[in-house]
Amino acid sequence: MRLVAPVVIRRRLQQHPLAADCLPLAVGYYERAEHHHMSRQRHDDNILIYCFAGRGKLRTDTWQGAIKSGEILVLPSGVSHRYWADEADLVYLLVPFYRRSGR
Repeated sequence: MRLVAPVVIRRRLQQHPLAADCLPLAVGYYERAEHHHMSRQRHDDNILIYCFAGRGKLRTDTWQGAIKSGEILVLPSGVSHRYWADEADLVYLLVPFYRRSGR
């Protein structure tokens, strides 16, 4: 399941002092993500991944390793990456977010 924040909500949040510097753009919840994989060469948003259960793998140009239950990963904008499910029971939350530059 993926929910994307409507543009009108994003505009309002950009003006709010608590959300302006770390604005969530969407939320994706992936339960039983067997065979799930994603590859991005270039992206403009930051990405937070929280693994609820199971295991997965992540690879960037400078790091490769396992994602396991209870771990949080943050991928800064512009970092090419690839991640995939290692088990049938992988459950994770993905939150792409905007961060104002210079902060």
